[in-house]
Amino acid sequence: MNKKIIWAIICTIFVSAIIFAYRSFSVQTQNHDSKKQSLTYPEFERIISELLNPEDIKAIDLQGVFEDAHARITSPSAKKQFFVLGLPSMSGTGGVGGVIIEIDPVTKRGILIGGYYAGDTSEFLFSPNETYVSFKEVTKGGPSCVYAYEYVFQTGTSSDSVTKLSPPMNDPQGSDLYIEISDPHWANDGTLQFTAGVASCDFANPSAVPQGTKSSNWQYDLKTKTYKQVN
Repeated sequence: MNKKIIWAIICTIFVSAIIFAYRSFSVQTQNHDSKKQSLTYPEFERIISELLNPEDIKAIDLQGVFEDAHARITSPSAKKQFFVLGLPSMSGTGGVGGVIIEIDPVTKRGILIGGYYAGDTSEFLFSPNETYVSFKEVTKGGPSCVYAYEYVFQTGTSSDSVTKLSPPMNDPQGSDLYIEISDPHWANDGTLQFTAGVASCDFANPSAVPQGTKSSNWQYDLKTKTYKQVN
């Protein structure tokens, strides 16, 4: 057999062996990283016990919260996880008070981000660098009244950073009218842009929105905590 052909076969086998070894190593590394980032229930229980008072913990179905996909929010990079918990000590006749807890799935440490007046939370939007998060809260204001609010907070900090968006607009005249936030999206890592307009919370007998009332576009800078109206 020609020596060139033999060397070509040997080189092909050698390269194939290297590729196979690299792929096997990558799979093992991914599996190892996946195991490191998976949070177990005992770890979750320990973290919560370090952050909340015993009376609140007794009143919470921690196992149910841990297994509830709606209560666990994972960032796009999977490097950050958040849990929303309703707490009896923060609740009243107007609704359920709650807290947001951030958990690092690698270090298995938790941070109490802060509290808010809780309803059903959804639509968690992470800023490009995952420094900030916005989310929607839908809460009842009466038998046929539902409000939708938008909140923002900073990740990785234990300060009470959960803030309800409230652009400087005139309050609408009407018991069931309020300022509703829609179309939130991140203009950059620290600025949330959204549309604000008058809406009725009453889905049975809504009040008419006053004529001439227009929605407006706003930006909220989470670093300076200031609002800016934009075109």
